[in-house]
Amino acid sequence: MQSLTPEMIDSIQEDDLNALSELDAAGIIARPGESFPEFKNRLCSHLMSFADFNRSIKETGEFGLFEDFTLYEKDRIGDEIIHEAAAVTEKLYHFSINWVPGFFLSKSVGLLWGGCAIHIPEEHLTVFLIRKNFADRKRWFIYRREELLAHELCHAARNPLKDFVFEEFFAYQTAPSRIRRYLGNCFRTQLDALLFVLPVMLLLAVQLVDTFTSFRMPVWIFWIIALACPAFMLIRNQFARNVFYKARKALRAIPGAIPEPILFRCTRQEIKAIAGKCGDAAGLMDYIQARTSSELRWKVISNRFILKGVI
Repeated sequence: MQSLTPEMIDSIQEDDLNALSELDAAGIIARPGESFPEFKNRLCSHLMSFADFNRSIKETGEFGLFEDFTLYEKDRIGDEIIHEAAAVTEKLYHFSINWVPGFFLSKSVGLLWGGCAIHIPEEHLTVFLIRKNFADRKRWFIYRREELLAHELCHAARNPLKDFVFEEFFAYQTAPSRIRRYLGNCFRTQLDALLFVLPVMLLLAVQLVDTFTSFRMPVWIFWIIALACPAFMLIRNQFARNVFYKARKALRAIPGAIPEPILFRCTRQEIKAIAGKCGDAAGLMDYIQARTSSELRWKVISNRFILKGVI
């Protein structure tokens, strides 16, 4: 977004699919149901917010993101490191982002924390953070720097879709580890992490009470609870994966379609609808044509990822 100006945005026309496709290739995706004027207004708001952010942090050397949370210009992630992630997201989903500010976080963080993306809707601002350890090394613990960067940039690009069902699935496909690619979507929200940890902690507490006191409880019940939560997450994750791969199979029947980038730009309802058309190429074509004729986002999807003349 750094290369855009208000004048350039104002000059873009709704039928200029090449210009809109360039924005999409930069990770700027239209919201579901968003009209062209709404898209342009939102883009202008983002541009102004990022311009104000960059001007403020360069002038003062710092920016108060929240009340007790400050970003420092000296911790900004350089372009050469951001480019590491571009190869990953470009290969997987055909976009590369250079407009989201990234920073190394020097505060004390947990052992397993690698990074996160922060979106502030009221300020039209998105930033992402990764731990300071990656400032001078490409690998730390179980993480690779380009993997974490690509992961967070996937969140930044898909943020307009407001999709928590497949959000972590797409982001974790940047991981070189097959296990992380498979298990990543088990934890979709902070509540999922609590549901995973709290039953285990409860089981531990019950075991301690049972071992060191005369009070007796049916420990087996707490074992069931502790195992039920991970089982639920695994089953839910597998159902989501089944839907995705069925949708991918459906899209492969469309001449010239590139399934992964298409599905990356879809809502969960659209992914399920596409999966429901598996084995029905004609019905899927009708669905895509209907979406393309009625929605800006799908006009760009069809222009970039479906063979010209098919739609």
